[in-house]
Amino acid sequence: MRSHDAIASAIGAEPKGFIAPCWSTSSELVGVLQDAGYLYDTSVFPSYFMWLILAKLWLNFRGDPRRQEFLQRRDALANLIASRRPYLASRRSLHQPQEDGVLILPVPVSPALRIPCWHTARFVLPEWMYRHAFRTSRQARYFYYLMHPADLSDPQDLQHQGLEISNLERWEVGLPRKLDLLTEVLDALRASGAQFVTLREMSEEIIRRREYVSP
Repeated sequence: MRSHDAIASAIGAEPKGFIAPCWSTSSELVGVLQDAGYLYDTSVFPSYFMWLILAKLWLNFRGDPRRQEFLQRRDALANLIASRRPYLASRRSLHQPQEDGVLILPVPVSPALRIPCWHTARFVLPEWMYRHAFRTSRQARYFYYLMHPADLSDPQDLQHQGLEISNLERWEVGLPRKLDLLTEVLDALRASGAQFVTLREMSEEIIRRREYVSP
């Protein structure tokens, strides 16, 4: 809530969307979001790939005091059995659709194998696997493409401040290459006829049309 208040103070409006660090969510967290008037949440990662990601982070963050935090999760069932489609969740349940609550927009995954599709996957998954996830997951009626600040950052952004990041694989990828990869994605979405909207607009339409999974 301190973050919520700081954002509201900075932009003059309360935030309506949320994502937990490393998608580490829980039903209690969803309840806090509901009490605070949030519209949507993108913290559910409905794929067994989460366990592979945690293993990679465990290796990347060796020597970092935050390393233990990666295993302190309370969303195991959601990562395995949560719906791929939008649904409402509350503090009563994180992965079982509810009658009311916060709209959960799960991370897009491929239909059969649940291979996750977000921009960082471009730097860590085999090319064929990423392309399969991108091609199949974007065929859903509602699709969003998640990015991390490091996906559009350059090593020089921090070097002049004497800072260094060593636990992000794509950190050493130059900005021109990162821009080329993003442009390729945006061109593909535009060519497919996708309508570009904000997550808030998409969430409001899903709720208005009741195009979420029913309990």
